[in-house]
Amino acid sequence: MAQLAALAGSVAPEKAGAAPKCEAARDSRLNEVVVRSLHDEPGEKSDAPPAPYWPTPAGDVAEKGTFSIRGLKAGRYRLEPLLPGSDWYAKEMRLSAAPVAASDLARNGVTLKSGERLAGALITLGAGAAGLKGKVVAGGDARLPARLCAHLSPAEPEAKDDALRFVEARVESDGAFSFNMKYGIWNMEYEI
Repeated sequence: MAQLAALAGSVAPEKAGAAPKCEAARDSRLNEVVVRSLHDEPGEKSDAPPAPYWPTPAGDVAEKGTFSIRGLKAGRYRLEPLLPGSDWYAKEMRLSAAPVAASDLARNGVTLKSGERLAGALITLGAGAAGLKGKVVAGGDARLPARLCAHLSPAEPEAKDDALRFVEARVESDGAFSFNMKYGIWNMEYEI
């Protein structure tokens, strides 16, 4: 039997005044955030749901912003913060103990060894997220392909390497899609 790994870190809002606050948004607290770890091994891509006997490991964020995710199998993981309000988004995710080139958790994920206890995951949340809904229409009598996805990418050249600015949404059978903006979609231009 292999020992399970653990990942610990913190979640913090960006500095006050950095973004305008949505007046209609409800006040949310850090302890309402949950950080999920999604197993992301190259070559193991699948649309199959996770096995019911092995739920997606997650960590609740404490009032002071700390979290811990235990029970992780060895392998590569991506972090997904589940946010309490639609006006919040993940602005940055990094690993403090890693070299600068490898510290971007959104781009690189994190690889854990059996039994490893890794700390230093830092997630910065921003306020002022947006949403986008649309519909894909097939031309003529054509039908939309199954498993179609819509992609949103930044239009600004300086954002081309920011993994949190690229978003994917599944297109429903009627052509509708919706981007919930939990990943860095804020007042900037995008291309669909």
